[in-house]
Amino acid sequence: MEIKKLKENFFKDLLKKGFTETTIVTHRKNIEFIPEEILLDIDRIIEYLKENFNNTNKTDVNKMIATLKRLFSYLYKNSDISKYKEAKLKLLHYKELVSK
Repeated sequence: MEIKKLKENFFKDLLKKGFTETTIVTHRKNIEFIPEEILLDIDRIIEYLKENFNNTNKTDVNKMIATLKRLFSYLYKNSDISKYKEAKLKLLHYKELVSK
């Protein structure tokens, strides 16, 4: 299967899991982002990884981590710093849970 098809399937999967269009579009082009939506998507990705980390293939986990990095980058560059810090705290909490 070609890479483009794999990516499309990954995005469709994210939509099915309740991720917003904002997160999915970050992979494709720049649009106007809504910080609250991004925080929701960060929550969803972290929750998904918490519940499914061992059952998700490594490629999808890497894509989700790449998505998290993009979302954090956006919040840092284009939002007030409190939103970025709020998201960072959620990620730190997740890392603590995973390391236990």
